[in-house]
Amino acid sequence: MSHYEVSDQDILSFLRTNWRSYPSQISLLQAAVQAFWPEGASPEASERVVRLCLLENQLAVPLVSKSLLPSSKTE
Repeated sequence: MSHYEVSDQDILSFLRTNWRSYPSQISLLQAAVQAFWPEGASPEASERVVRLCLLENQLAVPLVSKSLLPSSKTE
């Protein structure tokens, strides 16, 4: 994929599709970088993968947290 312009959506799609296949977030990040830039990623590309992963988790955590909280019923 070295001659292909990698979009943020490409990276997010990889992360969303493959997150269950890796034992840690770090190994998922490494796999994403390797998949899109097998010859090695620039620091900017690597930072972009990390930023998108953190953003994805930031958006997902409130949804999970809300579903784990007991409902507030007034009796």
